[in-house]
Amino acid sequence: MTAMKLSTDERGEVTVVTMSGDLEAREVDDFKSYMDEVVGKGPTPKAVLDVSRVTRMTSYVVALIGFYNAQFKQAKGKLVIAGARTPAQRALELSGLTQVVASEDTLEDAIATAKS
Repeated sequence: MTAMKLSTDERGEVTVVTMSGDLEAREVDDFKSYMDEVVGKGPTPKAVLDVSRVTRMTSYVVALIGFYNAQFKQAKGKLVIAGARTPAQRALELSGLTQVVASEDTLEDAIATAKS
């Protein structure tokens, strides 16, 4: 099991939050901090959540992604998931989250969708 690692990268007006590894309970607060900061950027925050390197996604993380999607919508922004064709995909599909959060196979496509 590999603890989750988080990083951010600015791609113009879009913030890319990259998750990799497995979610451990101790990283949940870090994830929330990252996402709170991103959703708090400007009047219309745009972000891509890159899950292409996620090896395991718990239902708690899925719920948090749904929560932050609602936060971005409330702020008139956009959250897009990138690289969900990984173990993360099954968790997202089972939750029904793929029906409400935009998702793209590649990071580049997700950034373009976030900008639109």
